[in-house]
Amino acid sequence: MIYRVRENSSMLIIIDCSRKNILTTRYDQTLPKVAYRGRINLIGGAEDKGDSTPKDTILREIDEEIVDVNLKRAMLKKLKFYRDFLSIIPAFDGGPKSDYISLDSVFYTEIKDELMSEIAMKIKKGERLITEGLLTVVPIKDLGKELCAWSTAQILEYYFGCPMINHERAISVPLGTKTVGSHKKYRKSFEYIN
Repeated sequence: MIYRVRENSSMLIIIDCSRKNILTTRYDQTLPKVAYRGRINLIGGAEDKGDSTPKDTILREIDEEIVDVNLKRAMLKKLKFYRDFLSIIPAFDGGPKSDYISLDSVFYTEIKDELMSEIAMKIKKGERLITEGLLTVVPIKDLGKELCAWSTAQILEYYFGCPMINHERAISVPLGTKTVGSHKKYRKSFEYIN
């Protein structure tokens, strides 16, 4: 079966070693999709032409988006593939204009608790640690209180095994736990449309 998707995105779940906090982005007021402003989202983005694999995509996104060198280094140290998801986000006012279907390759990493605390302090002081949107530290126990963008809520529900109540009607279906490898190999099962 061939799935028709808009893109292959690579996303990153970043937690501290004690599994008490998650580091995410928060869309600011400049985001064109008005409905997603103020919502949390996983760091990452869509495949670029120069990316051979989903891992290339997430490495490029980390390099482009993360300004803090210590954070970037720590994120890369324990970076691992988690799983792929087929995500469907129905159209809604202020969000996608038509149903949005994507293949989301999700990675995860852990950073030391001390570094998570340091990042939280820098955020509180107003330091700019990311090039797109805002960086935010969210206690995992409070994730259900957050509004999420795109397929973030469904992916985090699956990862943490707990329901999140504040998300759109998006659906994310977990696929394999092993990466297919190259973007070229993914194209055997997924047709990319615009």
